[in-house]
Amino acid sequence: MLQNAVESTDLSKLSSLSKDDSWTVFTQIIGEDIKGLDSELLEVGREIVNKCGGVPLAIKVLANVLRGKTRIEQWKAVRDSNLLDAEDKEHRVLASLMLSYSHLPSHLKRCFTICSLFPKGLPLDKQQLVDQWIAHNVISLTHGYNCLEDVGDECFNSLVQVSFLQDVKEYFGRVCCEMHDLLHDLARCKQFHKIPQILLPDSIGDCNMLSSIYLCQCMELAALSNSIGRNKKLRVLKLDHTKIKELPVVITKLRNLQCLSLRNCYRLVELPKGIGNLDKLQFLNLEYCVQLVELPKEINNLEKLQVLNLENRGELVNLPEGTSKLEKLQVLNLEGCRKLVELPDGIVKFERLQVLNLKDCEELRGMPIELANVGRNSEGLIIRGISHVLEKDDAHKACLKEKTNLQRLKLEWKMRQKGEVNTEFFFNEKVDTMLEEAVLDGLEPPAGIKELEICGYSGEKYAWWMQNQVVGTEVKGQACFQFLRAMKLSDFQGLKHLQGLVELPCLEELELHKMPSLESISCGPFPSLGIKCLTTLKKLVIKKCPDLARRSEEGKGKDWHLISHILDVWID
Repeated sequence: MLQNAVESTDLSKLSSLSKDDSWTVFTQIIGEDIKGLDSELLEVGREIVNKCGGVPLAIKVLANVLRGKTRIEQWKAVRDSNLLDAEDKEHRVLASLMLSYSHLPSHLKRCFTICSLFPKGLPLDKQQLVDQWIAHNVISLTHGYNCLEDVGDECFNSLVQVSFLQDVKEYFGRVCCEMHDLLHDLARCKQFHKIPQILLPDSIGDCNMLSSIYLCQCMELAALSNSIGRNKKLRVLKLDHTKIKELPVVITKLRNLQCLSLRNCYRLVELPKGIGNLDKLQFLNLEYCVQLVELPKEINNLEKLQVLNLENRGELVNLPEGTSKLEKLQVLNLEGCRKLVELPDGIVKFERLQVLNLKDCEELRGMPIELANVGRNSEGLIIRGISHVLEKDDAHKACLKEKTNLQRLKLEWKMRQKGEVNTEFFFNEKVDTMLEEAVLDGLEPPAGIKELEICGYSGEKYAWWMQNQVVGTEVKGQACFQFLRAMKLSDFQGLKHLQGLVELPCLEELELHKMPSLESISCGPFPSLGIKCLTTLKKLVIKKCPDLARRSEEGKGKDWHLISHILDVWID
């Protein structure tokens, strides 16, 4: 009951917590630091909690403000704020949110206000949110970061930590979150004077300082006025879910434009040929533009483009040749381009590529001849839709082993539908298991990899590069992946035995999801040693692996003694 109340984002349906439960929520968020606080400070804390009126959202955000603060003056400043003297529940919560906002670092304040540009009451897509932060220049590279995506990821996690973003979940590989309506109102209030918005297309050109235009879900909008060409400072233009058939040519004069989103503009038939003049464009979203048959070749002039989203462009057959100029591209999403036949050879120059999504590209004949340079300078790389396009030789062409900068790698075959874990799907679908095994063998990561995730693999054997080489009764060779810290394997329908984990001396986290056939985890010819050899393992998650879960049940399973030394064990 307490957990449901804490996680609720609907204020109108929320019952107030008791004083004891309110204090429990507060201390849980403060964490271990609560033990070192003196009695006077704790008394001030109780007074703050009482002012929250039992509303979990107010308690959570204020607890996050105070977490890590040990000076009595800091706690009293929150307690004595006049904002908390509001009598009704809604205003008291809003006051708590305003207090929490005032304590955010300046860069997080900017990130938070951008959230108001997304529709109220709907889930926020993490990747789209980070893209907007980049497009609005609210985040920048700092020491220790090599790409803005990583900075955005850190900012996202920080807003989650202070409860400004909540209920983070993954839907079919995309991370989404919720924002409370009151938080959305606060963000909109803080944002309104910074980014003017207008919903009258014929008047847009009169707003000389306009930096962002959001006309999303204006269902009757079929055209833009040519006056938009006068908005020389425009950086963001979002026309998602409109009836736009074509963009005015004057769009190509918006030389400061960094983000152009036309998602689900299902009537759009072409882009202006001068689109290559948008030399600062970093983000181009053409998802679900189903009538857009081809892209103009001038798109290859977008040298600063980082994200190109062409998902579910059902009629797209080819990408323009000459894409080698897109050297800064980090995300190429071609999911659902079912008629796409081939990729241009220019893809081999995408040295910064981090995400290549080829899921459901059913007609794709294969990969370009040489892929050694793709993602060469990236620390993270995601390849989706491997089952549709890769032959054994194609896998070797990717030369993943040679990408020495690579620290995070995700390989995704064809994901099953959510909740589908039985083997009936696997055996009814025609899967060349030997080919899949050969492909995985060819996708060997570099020795310095730190995080590895593999999804939807249908082979019956795990990769050879994760297994010991045994001669007689002697195991040959040293650990291949001495820096691997986290490994997640999911949707392996046919794998029965997971071998070679003893070769991972630094592994701290191991997650196994939806592996219905998995019976054991072993190390080469010595299954009795099993996972016990992984002395560094701190977290083990086993979900929807019925045989393994039964053998690993706490206190009852025959293999429990092999994993009882691990601090954090989750078995579902």
